[in-house]
Amino acid sequence: LSLHDALPIFNMKKIAFLLFGWLTVPHVICYLFAKNKKMIDKDVVRWVQCSKQSNPLWGGKKIVLNLMWLLLFMKEYRNVFYLRMGKKKLFLSYLPPLSTLYIWTRSENFGAGTYIQHGFSTVIAAEKVGENCWINQQVTIGWNGSRKYGYGCPIIGNNVRVSAGAKVCGKITVGDNSTVGLNAVVIKDVSSNSVVIPSPMMLIQENGDKVYKKL
Repeated sequence: LSLHDALPIFNMKKIAFLLFGWLTVPHVICYLFAKNKKMIDKDVVRWVQCSKQSNPLWGGKKIVLNLMWLLLFMKEYRNVFYLRMGKKKLFLSYLPPLSTLYIWTRSENFGAGTYIQHGFSTVIAAEKVGENCWINQQVTIGWNGSRKYGYGCPIIGNNVRVSAGAKVCGKITVGDNSTVGLNAVVIKDVSSNSVVIPSPMMLIQENGDKVYKKL
């Protein structure tokens, strides 16, 4: 390996990992003795694939090293990891989670491999989230308090994508392999293998004149 080829490997993140990776050692110890270790393994593999955070020094096959890498550099992943850790998170959160990401779904009901991209201003209060889902920023998956209009929390199937700004609320089900599009509002069941989008944007005034155009 030439010096020219080696330089990209030792970029700032890798230097930071070498210097501060020890901060994740307590997390790794808790992981090694966790009852839900297999679920965490699936999380790590999926997050590495989706975020392209795998360190080329060891690739995507070394679970512990990639776990350390994700914990050090991805706050959104810390939220999921602390969910898996339960009460142990009280001793681990010196590495802070993303403060604007709230997961109020029980760990056993939060599917393995579910990936949260960005996670800014996102609330996940589902009754259940399936495996290998993808949730973007500014999403609300939440509780409906009206007993007349769907009292309860959603059930999200496997391999569901909830895109940026989408809202999924009430006691409804979003079926497997479905996509909830940007800014869509879902308050009724969505069958499997479906794509939901919001109403098209309307242009109601153009150059000072009243119009009615779909954009």
